Amino acid sequence: MRVIQHSSKKIGRSLEVPHLIELQLNSYKSFLEQGLPELFKTFSPIYDFTQSNYIEFVDYIKGEPKYSVSECRDRDMTYEAPIKAIVRFGGKEREVIESEVYLGELPLMTEKGTFIINGRERVIVSQLSRSPGLYYEEDVNTQMQMIIRARIIPLEGPWLEVENDANGVVNTQISQTKKLPITQLIKALHGFDKGRDRQPMQAGEALQKKLMDPLADPDTGEVILEKGTILSSTVLEGLTDDQKKLTALVETPLGSTSDMMWAFGKEEVIENPEAADLVGKRTVDDLKSGNRYIVRSLEMFDEESAAKAVDKGFEKIKVLKIPEYIETTLAADRTQNTREAILDIYKRMRPGEASNEDAAKQLVFSLFFDMRRYDLGRVGRRFLNNRLGLNVPLDIRNMTSDDLASTMVE
Repeated sequence: MRVIQHSSKKIGRSLEVPHLIELQLNSYKSFLEQGLPELFKTFSPIYDFTQSNYIEFVDYIKGEPKYSVSECRDRDMTYEAPIKAIVRFGGKEREVIESEVYLGELPLMTEKGTFIINGRERVIVSQLSRSPGLYYEEDVNTQMQMIIRARIIPLEGPWLEVENDANGVVNTQISQTKKLPITQLIKALHGFDKGRDRQPMQAGEALQKKLMDPLADPDTGEVILEKGTILSSTVLEGLTDDQKKLTALVETPLGSTSDMMWAFGKEEVIENPEAADLVGKRTVDDLKSGNRYIVRSLEMFDEESAAKAVDKGFEKIKVLKIPEYIETTLAADRTQNTREAILDIYKRMRPGEASNEDAAKQLVFSLFFDMRRYDLGRVGRRFLNNRLGLNVPLDIRNMTSDDLASTMVE
């Protein structure tokens, strides 16, 4: 008689049966330990209309179930436990009071990953939904031009869509308003990043970064480079080896149009240039003929200035090569810095109202930095970090200028 062996026998090993409901159990545990506290934080504290009194949720307490699982089945009861919140009440000229407040009954998960509701055992069936994160799409417009779209989906808040138009301008849209160049939104968000992108680095390794503090000699205190200096290759060439090893606090420059040119551009050296080599490119250094400027730093060469530079006989000219789509987007962006970007967004979203800098800042803050209205979630933040190669802490769940800037170069 022929014996049929199990497939695992043929390879001489077998696999252990996995814990099939481990995912459900861990998910519920995460909900209790992280989800509920995070939920309280999204709307706490709550202020009255005078902004003088508040209620703050400090923590929560989960009680013990009144009946066991078997008793709930026999009595047609729900397996649940009371949940209470530790609430703090205070305000101006008022004593702070802290007490427990009963919120309700919380259904408990059994060891089998189920819930007992009115004596009946139930399971939660997960629905498929688009996970928070960043998604890219390709399409073709009516002129048969390639359109690339990026969609940033938060856990809470409006979706942000980014796409290039027929002219090569990369636009974005906020809350169904008219489209605006993405560089403008990057400038606006950069004003609220609060130094998250700032990090200490050796000066020699911080190419194209911006100094947030003066670079000074630790022994003499002499200032070598002023605060706000872009560490271009030209600047770094002027430092000694010891000075390049000095640690400085730097950030990615994204707060102004000129900053973005450095952030997205790449320095190149053109030797023995011809006029055709220079037209349309931006010079790194000021170029002069006597006391007169031929072209200033970061200005673009036109035919006239290119011809003058060639006639002057420069053997080498450093230029900043900026991707074409960045050039076209910056050309469409009529704001020059963070302040102008925020005010323009306010005008777009509040047409007819007088411009107010404080109100404009509050509006942009509420759109992307108030967790009650916008929250990427831990999943969304991790997704963005992995997709864009960022290392943003998971507790920073708002949109940042780095996120949008990295979206453009992805």
